[in-house]
Amino acid sequence: MGPPTPRDLRAAWAPAFLALALVGGPGTADTGAGLERLVSQGRYAEAYVEASAGCSQVGDSLYLAALSAYNSLMLDDARRDLARLRHLGYERRDRGWPTVSDMSARLAAAERWTAASAPLGAPGARAGYDRFSSAEAAFATEIERSAPEAYGAACRIAFGSPRPPDPTPPIALYLFDHNTDAAEFLSALALHARTDGSGASIGLGIMLWRDLGGSVAHPGPYGLRATLAHETLHGFQSLIGAEYGPRWTVEGTALMAECLVDPNRALELRCKALLALGAGRDRVLAAMKPGSERFEDYPVYFVLCSYLARENSLASLGALMRDLNRYGGPSTEEALWRRFALTPAALATDVVRDAERGGPEWTAARDLVALRGRADAPGAEPTDGLLAAYRAHPDEPYLGYLAARALVRAGRLAEARTLVARLARTGYEGAAGGTLADLQGQLDGTGPGS
Repeated sequence: MGPPTPRDLRAAWAPAFLALALVGGPGTADTGAGLERLVSQGRYAEAYVEASAGCSQVGDSLYLAALSAYNSLMLDDARRDLARLRHLGYERRDRGWPTVSDMSARLAAAERWTAASAPLGAPGARAGYDRFSSAEAAFATEIERSAPEAYGAACRIAFGSPRPPDPTPPIALYLFDHNTDAAEFLSALALHARTDGSGASIGLGIMLWRDLGGSVAHPGPYGLRATLAHETLHGFQSLIGAEYGPRWTVEGTALMAECLVDPNRALELRCKALLALGAGRDRVLAAMKPGSERFEDYPVYFVLCSYLARENSLASLGALMRDLNRYGGPSTEEALWRRFALTPAALATDVVRDAERGGPEWTAARDLVALRGRADAPGAEPTDGLLAAYRAHPDEPYLGYLAARALVRAGRLAEARTLVARLARTGYEGAAGGTLADLQGQLDGTGPGS
């Protein structure tokens, strides 16, 4: 008999992880919540954990276990439990929930996208991802390279550690060639998520695709890693009951996970945030209010969370998510006061003041915004200004990339070679608009534009 797979370990990890998920102050734990209540509230990942922790595996409870696994995209477990229910002759439909036959038929229809599976480990952890792939082999190989760092980044924010508590459940990872394949996969399961971006997640399942409407879905050397880190954190948020909270914590922390694996993103987010923060504290408070998320608020979400992490710790963000986002948990005001002795208004004031004071990260963003505003013509690049900005902020390799690209375009090839070599020695690979290898190809006369 071979070593246990992550799915075989379900009974082992569930009690420990359930205890972790319920960590919080008095009044935030849901230890008395029953499986049916969790499912009724749409808290499928938590219901999946509770069902795995030893609920009775007959009749109604087995149905709820299957339903929670199905709606968390833990499809192998759903298939197994539905097979048991069919053997028992159990067929249930109430509250608008699907029957055993309906779920079984939908899983069968989705099998062509989930036929090939393989575990993807994470350093120091017994489980990382369960990978299901209908994509070409090259994309699956890229995922293997990106997975360890992306997984670790999400762990650092959710758990304050580069690896999760042991034992931890796997995240189900579904790979497709095209976003339209993912849309068909979800349609077959009668589940819903947006497939017009770089990736999507439902419960404990992540969907990634190589192609987005004829374009590369994950441009640049860090794009795939950043998307996977973002969506993995959403998976962890579901496990700790943190997916229903304020969007500024849910999405702001996910953007922070991206920035831990992409050295370009934090600077670009701060550049965009400067426009919003210029409107003052009320603009930040508006982004913190409950309601549907707005993509123009994402840079504000990021700077709110990154400020709290810098002033406290990454681990404090995980604790805040557990406080804020548990179903029926405390208000934003109460949670912020308990964790940081802050009100939302005070936090908004501090974030605006932090940007105005101009720490190194904000000075770099202001310099880049100013340089872009000074371009002589659309698409023009102030080459000497970018060089000066990089010399002033040598810990921002993105500025170095922009300067190197401008030097190549200006025909200042000797300077460009020196700068590209310097960036390469640091391990930096490039940006969404092109890699260092692209620039080197132009310098060698072998790349596009050379």
